[in-house]
Amino acid sequence: MFGNEAKQTITVRASISTVTLWQASLLPAFIEAYPGINVRLVSTIWGNSIAEEDVDIDLRIGYGDWPGMQAEKISTETVVPVSALDGNQSIGSSTDLLQQPHIYILGHEDSWETYLSTHGLVAESSHIRYMVDTTATALALAAAGGGIAIIITRFVDAAIHSGCAVSVVGDPVEFPQSHYFVNPVNQSAPRPEVRLLKSWIRSVFDESVGGLR
Repeated sequence: MFGNEAKQTITVRASISTVTLWQASLLPAFIEAYPGINVRLVSTIWGNSIAEEDVDIDLRIGYGDWPGMQAEKISTETVVPVSALDGNQSIGSSTDLLQQPHIYILGHEDSWETYLSTHGLVAESSHIRYMVDTTATALALAAAGGGIAIIITRFVDAAIHSGCAVSVVGDPVEFPQSHYFVNPVNQSAPRPEVRLLKSWIRSVFDESVGGLR
């Protein structure tokens, strides 16, 4: 599936949003610094295509409560509301978000509750117009004028940098989910090149600090 592999190949598994909206744009810097290491990225949408023992780095986003697994928190995340570029004129305050169609992301349904409750507001089910299973789809819908999505700030920043036609229409709010390195409790010690990449990923997260503006 991935062609010929060099001896020092590291397999990284992460959510498709983490891979496409953030990690893929940063990894070329690592490869340039360490040309003797190849990286194989596997998104969790293809989770069954690779054996657990073949995953060197399992990067997940959640609450850190995976049964039978050790989880090392490596990020602090925030979320922001986004709309189409020409839709930001109708958003003057957080209250205005209640007047717009809402785009919900499966697995991140609490992003709307988190954002609105911070501003003393409550989301109603009648506001939900779309439910999607990836952040990339939510961004595409928002860019097309489909409504407002609440999205992890680092993903929004990367998407806008790549040309996605969305606008941030509110201040960032702390999000309870974070990125974690996850591994089985009985996993053997990682190879030196795996430790190197994990250290590099930690440093990249530290530099961006969840996209806090």
